[in-house]
This record gives sequence, C-alpha cells and structure tokens, in this order.
Amino acid sequence: MGFYDLPGGYSKNYSWPTKNQLNLPHPKKALGNMGETIYRCKVSNQGNTKLFDVALTFRLQYMVPTPSSPANPGNQHGDNQEYPYEIVANPLPPGIPFTFYVVNECPANVIVFQPSQYTTLILGESQRRQFPLLIPHRNPLEFFMMLFGSSVDWTGEPCD
Repeated sequence: MGFYDLPGGYSKNYSWPTKNQLNLPHPKKALGNMGETIYRCKVSNQGNTKLFDVALTFRLQYMVPTPSSPANPGNQHGDNQEYPYEIVANPLPPGIPFTFYVVNECPANVIVFQPSQYTTLILGESQRRQFPLLIPHRNPLEFFMMLFGSSVDWTGEPCD
C-alpha cells in the first residue's frame, strides 16, 4: 500500500487516469458506490528565493478490516497501520506551484494526515531548514483527508 509516482510529460498537460481507464466498467457501480475520492494538492513558494528538495511527510493510516469471528463480530475497522510518506517538490521556485493528487486504489480505507511543517534546502545554504506549513483557508478541524477503499486498480501497483 502506498503512493505511486505516475510518469508524465512535464512540458505538456498530462491526463490521469487515461480515457481508456475511465471507460472501463467500474465494479463499484453495481454496489451503489458514489465514486472515487481524489484530492488535488498544490504546494507553492510564497517567498522570493528558489527552494530545493521541499519535503512534506504525510502520515497514512490504513484501516485494514479483520475477518468477523464470534469473539469479534462485524469488525469493520480492524487494525490501523500507519506509514509515513514523503512528497518532494524539487525545485520549487517562487510563484510556480507543484501539484500532486491523492487517490486510494486499495480496498482498505485510508486517512491521510497533512504535515504541519516541511523541510527544504535554500539556494546558497548547505543545511536543511524546517518551516511551518501554511495552509490558507483550511478548517483547523480538518487536518486529514479521508479516502474510502477502492476496487479500481488505477496504477497497476499491488496493494499489500
């Protein structure tokens, strides 16, 4: 389970998922599922100096269902397994945002906790520095993204 980098041309617009993937029969439609949850995230440099190796470490908490048993009837949440995942924007010049998307293609529900800080290298400095991550217009009670389980294999990567 995890995030995956999707190859794409940086000099032109790139569509993901492809139209072929979108036209495939969706197994959840038969179950009355409302669809996939996808978050678009933009990171921007509001300063006047180019930043390098901007690292944001998200925490992914997978809610892996456990089988029902007489001792544990109908447990839908099961074990929570948490993993760090680092997104890196390199370089991040002033005024040019770095955009990434968060989507779950695994059957387990996932909570993605947003970082409160980031680390970076500043042009001309040799040591990494840490700064608070400023998120405009964010509800202080919503510091996470909820992604429901999916039965669609968007990337072809295994969910183990």
